[in-house]
Amino acid sequence: TPWFASFRRGFACLWHLPPLRAATLAGTLGNLAFVPMEALLVIFCDERLGIRDGALIGWFFGGHSLVGALGVIAAPPLARRLGLGRAFVCGLGALGAGFLALALAAPAFQALSPGWATVAAVFPAGLAVTGVSFLNVTFTTLRQQLPPADMRGRVIAASRTLAWAGLPLGAVLGGVAAEEFGVGPVYVT
Repeated sequence: TPWFASFRRGFACLWHLPPLRAATLAGTLGNLAFVPMEALLVIFCDERLGIRDGALIGWFFGGHSLVGALGVIAAPPLARRLGLGRAFVCGLGALGAGFLALALAAPAFQALSPGWATVAAVFPAGLAVTGVSFLNVTFTTLRQQLPPADMRGRVIAASRTLAWAGLPLGAVLGGVAAEEFGVGPVYVT
């Protein structure tokens, strides 16, 4: 089957599954927001946190990624307890709250030594990445459970295509916003 015809059939089925349609829209918007923040994080470390040493930046990324990986472990039991939709919303909330907390706490972190600023910044950034982990686990599960079996592959492909469309657009818009307004406002808005 030609790609566009397959995509169109998957999109039509996706459109008739309101929870998956809403999750795809939220995933696209989440990618629009997350990618600029993750792409600009090294600059944020330098300008807002005072973390300039390459080794400390490596520890920061490793630390918040480890916290986010723990989110992958926590997501399935949370999803079973809350339900996939509520766990997905919790993931969106954690993503936004983590980066917002990082931006708001940046002046306090910058007052610390670079080593302690690194340790302190790991936790809010880790909360944001934990949110991404929750989103990925619940979104993948929704994509696998909701469509009819004969349309599952096409619906997953259509949903991923739409959600991933936010990645390059978010990176470009985030770079433009950072250039125009500075790095800090990208994390607060």
